[in-house]
Amino acid sequence: MRYPSTKIEFNSKEFVYTEMENGKKFIKKYNLTVKDKQEILAQLKKFNVETINSEKTKGITYDKETTEICFHIKPADYCLSTGATIEKKEKYLKDFGNACKYLFDFVKKNAK
Repeated sequence: MRYPSTKIEFNSKEFVYTEMENGKKFIKKYNLTVKDKQEILAQLKKFNVETINSEKTKGITYDKETTEICFHIKPADYCLSTGATIEKKEKYLKDFGNACKYLFDFVKKNAK
């Protein structure tokens, strides 16, 4: 069985949303405006995403659900990940959840 994976990648020009489920890949893109970039960076700062850390758990897990959100918009350049073998410390969970919700909502509203 294949588990779903989601990746959202933001760079200086666009975001690319990639979803993989049951072996099928769906890709959506959106060109970012200057206003979009400013709004995204302001929200990321609000949610303290630059301080969020992930920890790998012990053991090997195959084929489990994963989510990855990467930012390559200057000055931000980092990725947030979650999955079966990646955990967030308790103190980061609220900000991580809020950042993911904001970005998924942004993608949902704007992706074509």
